[in-house]
Amino acid sequence: MQPAPGSDTRGFVFAATGPYTVAAQRAARTLRRAMPSAQVDLFTDQPLQDDVFDRIHLLADSFHRPKIEALRRSRFARTVYLDTDTAVLCDVSELFDLLDHTELAAAQGWSRAKVYYGTGRLPRAFPMLNGGVIALRHSPATQDLLTRWETLMRDTGAALDQGCLREVLFDSRLPFLVLPGEYNVIHLSLLDHWPTEFGAPRILHVRALHFAEPGDPATFYRMRELLSRERAQILTTLVEADPTWPEGAPRRGLLRVPGPKGKGGDPS
Repeated sequence: MQPAPGSDTRGFVFAATGPYTVAAQRAARTLRRAMPSAQVDLFTDQPLQDDVFDRIHLLADSFHRPKIEALRRSRFARTVYLDTDTAVLCDVSELFDLLDHTELAAAQGWSRAKVYYGTGRLPRAFPMLNGGVIALRHSPATQDLLTRWETLMRDTGAALDQGCLREVLFDSRLPFLVLPGEYNVIHLSLLDHWPTEFGAPRILHVRALHFAEPGDPATFYRMRELLSRERAQILTTLVEADPTWPEGAPRRGLLRVPGPKGKGGDPS
């Protein structure tokens, strides 16, 4: 029996097994630079103590997609799940607000490879959602969706999760929303041609981090680990031009190490 969400109604959740737990620690620290007062939990199979998390939960099963268990067991009435290779750049609490109007929200997945589309049973026009950023409202309907998502993955031996999510979403008729692309920028080359009228990215999803050394778990992701110098400058230009950038959030020097007073700190 799964626990019902507690009095904490909104929170972020990471899920990681083995060495990816270090990445979760770093991603959580990056999130806290943007949202210091956020509730942030971790689900992991590793013995861990780290005060960057409000709570650390031991996974019941080291399934290769622990995000599903994390979403199912989340103590929050409204959960935003984040992959460990994401970097939140500003306050994104509006993702929780969307759940006034829907049960689930995630950004569109771009790949049309057969590994995602399977048998072709579904209309091609039905969207593929990327599982790296998921906003979910706790309800019987979403609990059922999560159970069927994991069951389909186990039954088919699927290595990737988003094709199975697409299948169960289609069959469930669960209300969902497709997030704008700036909430899950996974194809970083898009920044090279991103006009200012598109607005600035809010969450970067950097797949190269999976293949890099995990680094120091006590440090956040620095910009130079996420983007080339040229793309970091493009990002700064986009942020400076975005009239909807959250009030009070930095527009320059994103994800730098703070230096002494009056100094700029480490370069990005």
